[in-house]
Amino acid sequence: MKKNFEDELISEGIKGNVSDIHFEPKKDKMIIRFRKDDVLYLKKELSREEQEALTIRLKIRGGMDIGERRLIQKGRFSFENESYSVRISLMPTIYGEKIVLRILKNQDLNKSFEDLGFTLELEEKIKKIISYPSGLFLFTGSTGSGKTTTQMTLLKLMKNKGKNILIIEEPVEYFLEEANQIEVDRERGFDYGIILRESLRQDPDLIVIGEIRDTETARTAVRAAGTGHLVFATLHTESGKDAIGRLEDLGVSSKELEMVLKGIMSQRLIRKKCKNCKRSNECIVCGGTGYRGRFAVGDVFFFNNGSNFQDFNDIESMKSQVLIKINKGETDFDEFKRKFN
Repeated sequence: MKKNFEDELISEGIKGNVSDIHFEPKKDKMIIRFRKDDVLYLKKELSREEQEALTIRLKIRGGMDIGERRLIQKGRFSFENESYSVRISLMPTIYGEKIVLRILKNQDLNKSFEDLGFTLELEEKIKKIISYPSGLFLFTGSTGSGKTTTQMTLLKLMKNKGKNILIIEEPVEYFLEEANQIEVDRERGFDYGIILRESLRQDPDLIVIGEIRDTETARTAVRAAGTGHLVFATLHTESGKDAIGRLEDLGVSSKELEMVLKGIMSQRLIRKKCKNCKRSNECIVCGGTGYRGRFAVGDVFFFNNGSNFQDFNDIESMKSQVLIKINKGETDFDEFKRKFN
């Protein structure tokens, strides 16, 4: 059976290790771009008529309202016999509705820390996090830096340990059998703060918060950590050093943080050099980009080991890890400058 246009695109994206497909309406056309290893590349162009038909098909597939063109909508569908989940985000622009498809491989949670690219020393630090019975741990980094994958890989280690794990996300990206996952739905008033507050009545051992983005969520996370629960939370900051200031901006006092904050992890993803080419435009493996795949770098600071937080220099630590990879020929200085300019 012949695949339709969007299925062919998704299949091509999966084969090329693409994380997102962007459909961007312009004045007289729609452009399609693939995000591969953190960079967007132009792939195709569509006419306005093709744009309209494509938008309707994707809305139907994602369970969205095909008659509504002025509101943000979201949906998802399974792909290739549920081997993949495709998440749809739709937003109106002046030239039509912009669509982003995020491709999520359901088997990605079988990765080890070695697969993610962390050093053995950092891996041991990360594993130490789940040994804490209570307190708040922050996972920091920019959007797309691999924070969720690191957390989920860490949670897999808690399998069969008799723990009640609650994960609160917007939206749920990966499905984890070891946990109870709850999806935020702001349209129904089911936001992070409300879910987190009610989750405390569910007898959790560990609460994982997809993102702290407002005062209520920040304060409830701190309160949960202060009442004997272990709490993991994500913050979108460029470095771990910025995390405390971010929480204080959201209304959490330094005294409250001092009582519950156990550690901060920061990380970034770095592109690997393609092993099949030397930046040849004819390389079919990387599409001529010169890169294929990514590895993670990061650092962890623990507040109860007598160290001074002012000495925590996660950016320099991550730079050092990348330089080692450069010396091994696994990445290059262009990528170093791109991530640490």
